[in-house]
Amino acid sequence: MGLQINHRGFRDENMWMALTTQKNIMPLTVKRCQGRSCTWETRRVTYALPLEMIYSTPLSNWNPYNHEFQQESIVSKNGRNGQANAAKAFNGTSFRHFYRTPVEFYHGGTSERDAADTARNGAGVLDSKGDIKQCAPTGFRIMTPSIDGVGAVRIRYPIFPVHSEGSTVGMEIEAVKRAVMQMSTYSYLYEEVPLGQPLPVDEDVTFHVRDTYRNPPGLHGHEFTITAAEHKAMLNGTDQQVTTSYNLGHNHQLTVYYNRTRTIISGSAMIRL
Repeated sequence: MGLQINHRGFRDENMWMALTTQKNIMPLTVKRCQGRSCTWETRRVTYALPLEMIYSTPLSNWNPYNHEFQQESIVSKNGRNGQANAAKAFNGTSFRHFYRTPVEFYHGGTSERDAADTARNGAGVLDSKGDIKQCAPTGFRIMTPSIDGVGAVRIRYPIFPVHSEGSTVGMEIEAVKRAVMQMSTYSYLYEEVPLGQPLPVDEDVTFHVRDTYRNPPGLHGHEFTITAAEHKAMLNGTDQQVTTSYNLGHNHQLTVYYNRTRTIISGSAMIRL
């Protein structure tokens, strides 16, 4: 456990970002290189991050073993990974490996791990004298392990968007987000097939009859829907009897058939939705 520098947003479906030219947004300039050719680019990005309230504790500054804070390259040099031996114990602490709290500080001398925390239970760390000390992670946990006389203490709390959380609007937003991010899975819910997505095998097929401009009754059109099995039979040469949608006080009984050179319904051009 410790501080890390990450490219936020990689494979994060809850992270929404967009480029902007708004002058009030702080710009970020990066250097892009291809071989020996380099250019500088400046971008402004807006984004929404889930907020979290974190309570600081004295543990962040408590260093009873006087572990030296060093560069990461020194702490993990020569394959040091925190094992409890002189060759593999961390050589001090760093932003990435911030183990300072003695494991004995917690009840029973153990440091339980929460599945949501990013650190392991404990690690071997060399103090300034070269002695190995078993230490627990000192970063900001969700829940601290049990402390004698105190118990477990929660120090991280997510801040939920109360304007929508738990409401029907919030539920609809989550549903839309899932439908957009997983179009293939939820394509059967769409009124129109998403671009680039094939129709499900058992999907009904809807057709629209060419609109008429004759007056009376006036400009209008009709639709009809057939099942996937009926559509397959029609493509194989079997005529289908259908009833169109009701519009301007009437509907139609039609015989639908498939023409390889032109798709028609009783002489009128037919357009598939």
